[in-house]
Amino acid sequence: MLHASAEVGGALEAAFHPEQICADADGGLPAALDPWREKYSHVPVRYDVIHGHPGRVLASYSARADLVVIGRHGGPIIGSAQHVLLEHARGPVAVVPSGD
Repeated sequence: MLHASAEVGGALEAAFHPEQICADADGGLPAALDPWREKYSHVPVRYDVIHGHPGRVLASYSARADLVVIGRHGGPIIGSAQHVLLEHARGPVAVVPSGD
């Protein structure tokens, strides 16, 4: 969770609390995955809360994965995470557009 910004010395500075972000992720992620675990009980699911740029983290995981699937919002232009992942992946990657 990114907390409200505060103005400090004329610049806008975000109040970043890594401990709170980790706690929120550890609490909310299992609950978000539960419906999928029930629907696809034969598929093993593991989650990790990792700190770092999403594209770089996914690229490092791609060496151990059969396929990395990442979503894409909006138009045909890929974002930073997708670009880094595609540039550094060590295995196959599928970029799937949103249903919007």
